[in-house]
Amino acid sequence: MENLIIFEKRNCGNFKQFVEFWSKFYSDNDNLYDAVINKAQFDENDIINLFIWKNGYGKLSVRKENSLQQKVINKLDIVNSLKKQFDRDCFENEFGKMSFVWKIFLMHIIQPDEFPIYDQNVHRAHNYIFGEKWEKISELMPEKNKKEFYDNVYLPYIQKQDKTLKIRDIDRALFIFGRSLKKNSFKIDITF
Repeated sequence: MENLIIFEKRNCGNFKQFVEFWSKFYSDNDNLYDAVINKAQFDENDIINLFIWKNGYGKLSVRKENSLQQKVINKLDIVNSLKKQFDRDCFENEFGKMSFVWKIFLMHIIQPDEFPIYDQNVHRAHNYIFGEKWEKISELMPEKNKKEFYDNVYLPYIQKQDKTLKIRDIDRALFIFGRSLKKNSFKIDITF
């Protein structure tokens, strides 16, 4: 028997309802993430496992492994000190040369309840919801555009949300919705 889902076209009342609905469809395996994300201190394996998780459980390329070693693992003491007391200026000074998506992911794993994950799916979903161009959002966007969006649009929007919403649930909802937009190019009405 097939397990088919039919979506009813309707406006949801608010962002919280959107997150509650869409996060249920996130089915990726979060075992590596869940096992270490709330540790008080990370070790080298924790960092490697979290970045493997972010890479979709795919083996990291040699270039990514080398970058991770040089830019993060070699600074594990700084990562762990930022877990205790986060300082954005210190973070930018130490990790500002990383690719934007990995840098935001590192910021997220250091402070998972403060900083949402960023990727093209999240960006695409957010733009769609707010009637902005979303069709051409991809990993090929300039780093400057990603940074401007995250710092000036997305992060302030998330920080204004109901504090009962978990950042991870927001990540799941926007990831799955944004990925669905890209794969299916379907249109639905969403207004808050």
